[in-house]
Amino acid sequence: MMKEVVFGIMAIILIGYLMYFMSPMLITLKDSGMASVDMNDPVIANYFDMGDGLYGIVGLVGFGVVGFLLYSYATRQDITA
Repeated sequence: MMKEVVFGIMAIILIGYLMYFMSPMLITLKDSGMASVDMNDPVIANYFDMGDGLYGIVGLVGFGVVGFLLYSYATRQDITA
């Protein structure tokens, strides 16, 4: 049980790091990259529209990971012989 608690705490710390440090850097990188791309090409403009939402929800991936960990720990069955 102690291993699960440590994994849960480490997952929360890593998710916090992702949300508060990595997400703003990725959004800034995307915005600076858009300045050098020709948005008059309809294919490139379409790809940027589709990918724009990805950088906005990167932080939500962490909630999915933590939720999956909690769900897997809660539904795990310990079989002792």
